[in-house]
Amino acid sequence: AVNLGVGVTRCFAINEIKALFISQSCTCPGFITLLQNLFKQDIQGLDDYYSLTLDNGQPNPEPPSWLDEYLLGASYEMYGCQLSKRFSGILFSEASAKIFEETNCYLIAMQIDGKL
Repeated sequence: AVNLGVGVTRCFAINEIKALFISQSCTCPGFITLLQNLFKQDIQGLDDYYSLTLDNGQPNPEPPSWLDEYLLGASYEMYGCQLSKRFSGILFSEASAKIFEETNCYLIAMQIDGKL
């Protein structure tokens, strides 16, 4: 990537990222699922759950109580964007609160001058 003009600070080794994800999931079960759901929305919902049948041909039983909450959380996605200049010079907590109030979106990180 560097040979193609991508800055060194923007390059990473995928094997290193994989190893970091696996090690983090050992201390925080569900971490990889969380990341997967943040970066890719691929939830089909309860309708598909009910339309599926068990191996014996019987319909699925009532879904577990946690499934609705999981599907709601899995419906969220994460995007990057450039913030307006009006957020310059204010605290992260202030910017996060304003963005949530105005858009119902969560600000989870900011990059300033190339640094998180």
